[in-house]
Formats: sequence, structure tokens, C-alpha cells
Amino acid sequence: MQPQIFFVPKEHTLEAILQFRKELATYPSEAPEYIFDFQSGSGYATPFGMLAIGFAIRQFAAARQGSKIKARHIDKTNYAAHMGYYQCCGFEVGNPPGKAKGSHTYLPVTILNVEELHEQARKAGNEVGDVIEERSQQLARILTQEELGTTNDVIAYSLREMIRNVAEHSQSQELAYCAQYHPLKKQAELA
Repeated sequence: MQPQIFFVPKEHTLEAILQFRKELATYPSEAPEYIFDFQSGSGYATPFGMLAIGFAIRQFAAARQGSKIKARHIDKTNYAAHMGYYQCCGFEVGNPPGKAKGSHTYLPVTILNVEELHEQARKAGNEVGDVIEERSQQLARILTQEELGTTNDVIAYSLREMIRNVAEHSQSQELAYCAQYHPLKKQAELA
């Protein structure tokens, strides 16, 4: 039996990402092998695209544990590899999520274990929101490109509450985020 090949979108447009996720979610049968083709020289990877596609592939693979899951045409030296995208997808290529240091313009794909966040808070005698505060501040600085100020405070508070709600109420085992500021466009993206 031939392996089933899925072509990962080159461009991370909302339409392409949603179509890809739908294709994976509605794929009807089991195959002995699946190949995810990243189409060498792929387009621009976005924070939302890396997380949405990465977790779609992870969920697909988890539901088919008896099958081989492979990747092809991955550029091991590109931005996506540095950001942790391919390892987020489940392939041992590039940096693991959260390993790239990040900078004042980006944070790599970062996956947090919710139980570890709760344990960290318990050990420090704090609430989960307090543990998340530092990460929220870091994200806010990237998005606003400001160290201090009202805008930064509002964004940090909003992010802390969103992340805290996932950690406290979603019953999810993990949460993920990624952020990028584009200086030339003066635009920021957070997923």
C-alpha cells in the first residue's frame, strides 16, 4: 500500500491553514505510513500557522499510533526550524519548542505543561497567574515594543488572563504560544 501524502501549506494564510486542518480531521482511513511534505522552499511561516499546523499534525499522529509518520522536504536551517515549528509538528528537526532564546522581536514556539505551571506556583506559594505574569510581560514587550506604559500594562494583563484561563479552566495538559514583531511593517502577531 502506498503512503498517504499530505502537502503542508507553503503560505500560512488562514484559508490554507483551515483547509489543511480540515483535510487531516476528515481523513477517513488508516494507512501504514503518512508523509507530510513541507515542499522545500516553503513560504513565510507565521506564529499562528506554526501552532495551528503543528498541533493538527500532532493530533493526527496521536490518533494513528500504529502508523509511521514521516516528513520530507524540510529545510533544517530556515526560520521555521529555528522557531521550533518542525518539532512542534512532531519531527526531530530544528530547535525544540522554547529552545530558541528569542529576542525583542520574537518568541519561538513555546509549549508549556499546565501541571508544571501549577507545581511551580505551589512551590513558590503563588497563584498560577503570578507564575504566568513574567511570560505575559515578555509577550507584551514584544507586541508593543515598549518596556513600560499603559498599553504594555493592558496587553500584559490581557495575555496573563488568557493564559491563566487555559491553565486553570480548560482541562488541557499543555498550552502553546508564539510571537513575532515585524519592524518594517510595524505589525505584531501572537498565537
